[in-house]
Amino acid sequence: VKANYLQFNYSVDIQPRQLIKSKSTIAELLYRSSLNSILQINRKELSQGKYLLNPFSGQLSDSTLISLQTFYSNTFYFNQANPKWGIEVTQNRASGKSLLNYGFESKVLSNLIMRLRFRIGRSWVANTSYRFTENELNNSNPAFSNRNFNLHQQSIEPSFTYIYKSNFRLVFSYKYSQKNNVIDSM
Repeated sequence: VKANYLQFNYSVDIQPRQLIKSKSTIAELLYRSSLNSILQINRKELSQGKYLLNPFSGQLSDSTLISLQTFYSNTFYFNQANPKWGIEVTQNRASGKSLLNYGFESKVLSNLIMRLRFRIGRSWVANTSYRFTENELNNSNPAFSNRNFNLHQQSIEPSFTYIYKSNFRLVFSYKYSQKNNVIDSM
């Protein structure tokens, strides 16, 4: 079977501190922030005598689709280089749709992650991470609908790190997580 393949990747890292020389309040906020963005698209379709050139084409026909995988991630950092404190917010999503023997199967995994870091004195660092995850699987074949799920998960993970010089590190952490399947009565 002839198939067309398309792969698109980009990565952008924006660091205003490389460009800003001003000392205004707005400039100081921009100086301390940075943004990283990533996008990947992998697409495989039955060949119809045309080339796949546009990765963002909205025309997606189930009759010609073999597989489609996408991933994007955006991370915002504030005070990343500051040794005393920093904030990080990441949002990412991975999705895929594939033609299997019994029909189409699609998967989606989304995450929202927030991290906060504080240095307490010379030897202690406190970290807190919060994560919200949505994990979903859908089958187009009714015979396999019992495999479908839509999990929502929340977790929080505080930790304390003791650092002695540069060659010893001791981490105390705890993680609380809650997970629910929100499809029907599952």
